[in-house]
Amino acid sequence: MENRTGIRSVRRYFESATVLAACIFTQAVSAQVGFPSRPLTLIAPLEAGGSVDILARAIARPVSERLGVNVLVENRPGANFVIAANACARARPDGYTLCLLPRDTVSLLPFEQALPYDPQKDFAPVTLVAWFQSMLAASAALPVSTFRELVEYSKKNPGKLNYTGFGSNPLMMEWVKKQTGLDLTFVPFKGGPSAAQAFLAGDVHVMIQSIGSPGIMPMIKSGKMKPLMAPGSRRAALMPEVPTHTEVGLPDFSIRTWLGAFMPAGVPREAVGRLSSEISTVLRNPEFREKSLSPYGWEGGGDTPDEFARFLVNDRREGEEIIKVSGRR
Repeated sequence: MENRTGIRSVRRYFESATVLAACIFTQAVSAQVGFPSRPLTLIAPLEAGGSVDILARAIARPVSERLGVNVLVENRPGANFVIAANACARARPDGYTLCLLPRDTVSLLPFEQALPYDPQKDFAPVTLVAWFQSMLAASAALPVSTFRELVEYSKKNPGKLNYTGFGSNPLMMEWVKKQTGLDLTFVPFKGGPSAAQAFLAGDVHVMIQSIGSPGIMPMIKSGKMKPLMAPGSRRAALMPEVPTHTEVGLPDFSIRTWLGAFMPAGVPREAVGRLSSEISTVLRNPEFREKSLSPYGWEGGGDTPDEFARFLVNDRREGEEIIKVSGRR
């Protein structure tokens, strides 16, 4: 009698657990059937007006049209992108928060400082959005016209010159300093526009900036900014006259800079897949590339979540090596 009672209790337990699991599954599926049903937030890691902000808004417009709901850009600058990354990692994993994060947040910073988020556990990779090229430029006030002249001038004026940059660029500069003896002190800014203002005012002597950042080309044409070097293995299409780092005598070591789309970990896979598909479709559109990527020095991406995840595994290995080579670890 006791055995039969026990068997009935076990059976009722499993029946209840099965019903509960079915309900949870049904609710999860139902939640995604009408996805998205309200506006999404796209977190941008730099201040408004810069190249990353412009790209974020350029992506948000067509993606909004494709989804049928607004994608609202929210700027969260500061702390070397950590503020934006942490806001994204801590957002509700309901599919309505998306963020654009640079390589630093997941492949570089984890190897040189403690972070309030885990780059491998707290994000769901969506797609690699774009690559971009940068340049090293000197203020018109400096009596230099080549990279080698900048190095020599800094050595003759130790401790007097400074520079600013974003993303992987300060790491690249630390590597350059170790290779050449270039004497520059880093000055941080929240974004390109405020950095450019300081540069024009003479408060910043050297900048490493995205080639396509707003206002850069006019500054170069007016003589207020002198481009000296474009890090990378090939000359930039927007500035073919500027030599690469190997052409100015530096070793063949390139630091790539990219921007990726992420969501908080735990977001339903269907939502991640939907957003990845829509963003990738936009990025691959020839008209979008011509109007919103090429003029700013961006090279469009657009892979699947699984492809992006595999890319990140290898990129983190490279990131750890970059930190070691730069001397920041």
